[in-house]
Amino acid sequence: EWRESFTAILTASARRMEAMRTARTNHTVMLRMKDCIHEQYANPNLSLTFLGGELNVSPKYLSQMFKEEFGVNFLDYVSELRIREAKRLLTESEETVQDIGARVGYPSVRSFLRVFKKATGVTPGEFRKK
Repeated sequence: EWRESFTAILTASARRMEAMRTARTNHTVMLRMKDCIHEQYANPNLSLTFLGGELNVSPKYLSQMFKEEFGVNFLDYVSELRIREAKRLLTESEETVQDIGARVGYPSVRSFLRVFKKATGVTPGEFRKK
């Protein structure tokens, strides 16, 4: 009877240790992913596929882990980072809206205008004037 109890305790402990190890590994991968995003946010080819290749993890799994770890999906996070930088550039520089869009990862000015307006409620030109 004590052997069964002892075995059950050891089995439960082994499962908890494995869960902790997995969580720690995922956390490390997510921190690396976040670093890559901050380094590469201006890269128009930044995607889960690109990051999956960099981190040797499937894009689908990266997407799930990122949402669980940070509470926001990958595309929203990247878009928010790009728009924040675009706002800074619009207020601190005289660069054209098109150049700023390209600098933050939107080589198509139409895409930049659409995403910026969706995020802020105004166009980049209107934002700059305010």
